[in-house]
Amino acid sequence: MLAKTFPQSFESMLINYWQFACAHKRFLGFGFVMAFLSSPGQTYVIGVFSPEIQAQFDLDAGSWGRTYMYGTLLSAAIITWSGSLIDRVDLRWFASISLFGLGTACLLISTAYSPVFLVVGIFMLRQFGQGLSSHSGITSMARYHAADRGKAIALAAIGFAFGEALLPLLAVFAMAEWG
Repeated sequence: MLAKTFPQSFESMLINYWQFACAHKRFLGFGFVMAFLSSPGQTYVIGVFSPEIQAQFDLDAGSWGRTYMYGTLLSAAIITWSGSLIDRVDLRWFASISLFGLGTACLLISTAYSPVFLVVGIFMLRQFGQGLSSHSGITSMARYHAADRGKAIALAAIGFAFGEALLPLLAVFAMAEWG
């Protein structure tokens, strides 16, 4: 019964993935990198900096939660519009704008001096990081690999796992090293 469910062996499946990855390494690398670079906009990275942000702005847990919620809801309110631009804008431009926005968001968060700028920074991190960077990586895999879209998305999505595993650790190390 199991053979009918899984007609090819696990080894041949891995070989198929490996061959697919080798044949499309540049474009799959793009998807991986975009998924990985979405990490600064993800909660698991922002959460590492929460105690310092709360201390800097003298926020209790509830105030910080509301600030984070406002930025996230603002991002959620426009993601359907901004995400749809990938259908009308060249992928290179879309990805470049997403990464530029993410870099700007990181700079804004690091220099925010008022709660308003903090909300704007959270909005931008969520919009350009979690939203548009991950969207461009995964959507491009689905669009340009129609026949093997599942393989392409699965391989590119490994970037999320690498980001989740590495970036919080690197952030903690950097804060301990440089403050």
